Amino acid sequence: MKKNLILIALYALLTLMFKNANAQTETNPLSDKILIVVHMQEPVDQKSKESSANIIEKINQLIEETEPENVIYAKSISKFLNVSFKKICVDKIDTPFDSRLKIVNQNVFTDESGDVFESDELNEFIKTKKINQIVIVGRVAEGCITKTILSGKKIGYEMFMIPEAIAGRAQESKTKALNKLEKKEIKKLDI
Repeated sequence: MKKNLILIALYALLTLMFKNANAQTETNPLSDKILIVVHMQEPVDQKSKESSANIIEKINQLIEETEPENVIYAKSISKFLNVSFKKICVDKIDTPFDSRLKIVNQNVFTDESGDVFESDELNEFIKTKKINQIVIVGRVAEGCITKTILSGKKIGYEMFMIPEAIAGRAQESKTKALNKLEKKEIKKLDI
């Protein structure tokens, strides 16, 4: 009789633990995904800084809801041609991340093309995670975000976007770009 009670209690405890684990995954859609924060670097002027405040706040909330080791930061490196009488060379500008952005790890990968998946290092890192679902947030819907999402889908990842955490050049063009992505079967997460 005592053994039966112990077995029933153990069974109940395991069932409760399993239900709690499932409930956490169901209530937090980011728990089993990689979050890539694209090009959230220091704004060039005060107007840009003010207009991105809500997006930074939303991205920081998403970073807090994601396992820290599953957050990836993609940093844009700008190239420009430097011409002088002595030489012609290509220089790079490495702008720091927006000071308001929450940084939870050192998973930083550079992007020189507008498509973060062109980074071999990033792709190797994602392979080690063995996670196929990727959420993209950041700047800019009409450019790098669209290019990155479509590239990720082509590679074979299941791609997601969170419109409230994506900046656009203008609201109308952002909406148009995200609607095009939805038509290409990119899933939208409402968080």
